[in-house]
Amino acid sequence: MEDKNEKHYTDGGKEVDFFSRTPPGYALTQTPGKFPWDKPPKFTDPDEAYEHLTQKVFQKESIKQIVDLLEMEVPPTLIAQSMVNMAWSRGMISPDVAELIKPSIAIDITLIGSQADVDINFGDESDLDIDYKKIYLDDKKKRESRFEEDEKDIEEPLKARAQDAIKGLMSKGE
Repeated sequence: MEDKNEKHYTDGGKEVDFFSRTPPGYALTQTPGKFPWDKPPKFTDPDEAYEHLTQKVFQKESIKQIVDLLEMEVPPTLIAQSMVNMAWSRGMISPDVAELIKPSIAIDITLIGSQADVDINFGDESDLDIDYKKIYLDDKKKRESRFEEDEKDIEEPLKARAQDAIKGLMSKGE
């Protein structure tokens, strides 16, 4: 039979006091909302969350930091993971939204690295489930073609408005 007063020690020789720790379920007895992740996230729509994070990613200071990390051979996926974890810990997004936008953030980070002519470390190719290089190149083609289409759609109405403005208000018919 075990002695109830027997002391327990860690591998380092420190005495273990089992009553100095928080008991299981203690957090459930506390007032909710103590931490940012206890409250509803600021962004529940992945598109809105992605838009918000990309605004942060493409700021001048962020770009410098991302390029520095990529030059230290940190994979874009790891940088993206860190960014979405930070957004979750600040109560901006839920873990589900974080997982949904992480690949897109990694692609944007890859874009920054390629524009800065950084030799990007994608990690061990056998460990990757997703071919970010292919996704990046496909996405780049889509963006370029979309931009050209949008440019054409915008250009025609603007030209017509410019011509109307040149004619003046009095030259319009009824």
